[in-house]
Amino acid sequence: MTIRKFAILATAAALLSGCATEEGTYVTGKTAPYEKPAPEAVARTPDQIELFSGAPNRSFTEIKPIEVAVNKITAFHPSPTVEQAQKALRAEAASLGADAVINVTISDVGVSLISWGTRYAKGTAIKY
Repeated sequence: MTIRKFAILATAAALLSGCATEEGTYVTGKTAPYEKPAPEAVARTPDQIELFSGAPNRSFTEIKPIEVAVNKITAFHPSPTVEQAQKALRAEAASLGADAVINVTISDVGVSLISWGTRYAKGTAIKY
């Protein structure tokens, strides 16, 4: 096999392979290191995290900005949904001990360097 054929096959294999977490998608977090609270202080599960496009009508303390990306593995998998992006954002916020995420924005699906389809979600994790 020539080097050119091998390079083409290796590139194709890399593009078509990956690790799936849910229906052909995988999630990457882009948050900076954060000291997690003690286990007894973590009170919410990802399903309990509230998402706001603005700010809630109650006092809160900002923990830190967070950003996640939901990617499809190959061109043949369905594009990541808004719900998958919300789920990933909630999981990231719960891992920080947050109660909610404010100023949430979710992007449209676009092609990135590592995926045939990526949807980004970002906001600021807060504690009430």
